[in-house]
Amino acid sequence: MNRFLPVWIGVAMVAGLLLGRLIPELGDTLSAVEIDGISLPIAIGLLSMMYPVPAKVRYDRLDSVTGDRELLGRSLVLNWVLGPALMFAPAWIFLPDLPEYRTGLIIVGLARCIAMVIIWNDLACGDREAAAVLVALDSRRSDRHLRRNLGPGARRRRRSADRGPCPGRVRVRVPGAAQTVRARFRCVHRRTGDAAMTTPSVLFVCVKNGGKSQMAAGLMHAVAGDRVHVHSAGTTPGTSVNALSAQSLLEVGVDIRGEVPKPIDPSLLRRVDVVVTLGREAHVEPLDGVRIINWDTDEPSERGIDGIERMRLVRDDIETRVETCAPNSTSRIPRPPRR
Repeated sequence: MNRFLPVWIGVAMVAGLLLGRLIPELGDTLSAVEIDGISLPIAIGLLSMMYPVPAKVRYDRLDSVTGDRELLGRSLVLNWVLGPALMFAPAWIFLPDLPEYRTGLIIVGLARCIAMVIIWNDLACGDREAAAVLVALDSRRSDRHLRRNLGPGARRRRRSADRGPCPGRVRVRVPGAAQTVRARFRCVHRRTGDAAMTTPSVLFVCVKNGGKSQMAAGLMHAVAGDRVHVHSAGTTPGTSVNALSAQSLLEVGVDIRGEVPKPIDPSLLRRVDVVVTLGREAHVEPLDGVRIINWDTDEPSERGIDGIERMRLVRDDIETRVETCAPNSTSRIPRPPRR
């Protein structure tokens, strides 16, 4: 379903247009079913779509977000300053003689659709706890602004759509799955308690645990050291580490020749903070409370590149992702001389 979401959205739009044309009275019928100015069918649809995602939020971890001043400050600037300013300027430039349209455009900048924020954040494997806090924060700001400037009547007419804008933190921290892993690590670091419990952990998974997952684990060890507990496993583990994978890492000073492919340990799977599957063939069954993220790594063989050259490209792709998500990392893997 998630993979073809744009297709389903397009199908739903076409179906809506066809229903409106084939059954002209359908729109009036649905509009008649309202409670306090809110369309009941739309409200039911939004609640059905949104409820499962907030139900997955770990509310006991919200303090890791509320204590992050950098996160909250960035959200305030993006959503309280830049967002309204970006909509205010075109509103006055292009709609100087249409005050109603101008006001509507400014409102769009102030209060964006919370449903899309929550759903797209979850599809992008964003941090659910951060999204929950930022949505609540910005929805409060939007609510106050609308009441102050547009009056209670306007707020009542737009209540279903004006419950909160897209949280700026999600835009900044979810350009890719590697950023999501880093975000997860940051939340773990901010917990209180024993140091062993505050060190984040990651499990890298591929099919045989002889290539990509071993490379990712070795590179994470090299970059993050003891700041991350690193594990690797395979869905169908082989018998040995891929020789070309080991050779490509040796070129950058990382030695995985002593590693042995391992199956996934169910107890470890439930303990780690994040599970990263590499490539398109490894699949881990979803578990409650376990964050699973996929790195769709480069596959040079699709472009006719094989052997050690292929493995170097795979290594470089994984290295970039690891360096992006490693917590508090200033080290970088040394680059081998170009051939």
